[in-house]
Amino acid sequence: MRSHLFTIIMCTPLMLCAISKSVLPETKPVEKKAVESAPAPVLPPAPTLSTLVNIYTAPGIAKIDGGSWVGSEHLYNLGEVGVVVEIIAPAGITLPVSEDLLKEKMVTLFKEANVPIRASLFGEQTPLPFLHLLVMVNPIDKGYVAYCALRLFEAVQLSRVQLPPEITWQVISWEKQELTIFATSQLKEQLTTVVQALTKAFADKWKAQSKKE
Repeated sequence: MRSHLFTIIMCTPLMLCAISKSVLPETKPVEKKAVESAPAPVLPPAPTLSTLVNIYTAPGIAKIDGGSWVGSEHLYNLGEVGVVVEIIAPAGITLPVSEDLLKEKMVTLFKEANVPIRASLFGEQTPLPFLHLLVMVNPIDKGYVAYCALRLFEAVQLSRVQLPPEITWQVISWEKQELTIFATSQLKEQLTTVVQALTKAFADKWKAQSKKE
């Protein structure tokens, strides 16, 4: 009886093993296949300042367009402007034109073009905006070289610094420049002609952009 029980106990694991092999099928591990995703479309790199073909270097408004830094003049909604004239020349040089004479010619042309001109730059408000005519004259052999620039100064706000209310950033928002060489006898005539051309350029742009649509 004891040996018979021992036999049953010893055979039971073998029987279970035989049963499991005859009933349960062999299984193989499932191979996981990697899911292949579609390749991302290759987009051309966005233009940056280091890849731009052309750079707009004048005051005004600008943006990146077609691989270039493009811009344009912007005189929309410009109100009254003042006029300031400054002549710079070497010491000892007497010029046949004065700052007052050039300013008078500019103001006359602006009034004819209906450009609103401030009667005075000084008062309770800042002088901005104002047009600054800069004339630099230097004598050369049998003549003069002259650099003339008409620049519009306006007040702006820059995000990089907070200024007290009484301090204003003034920047050049529009500009035209001319560099000329002419004979000594033509100094007055040529300077007057250049100043008239610069004044007309501003007046024409102001008229074109002040029209109501």
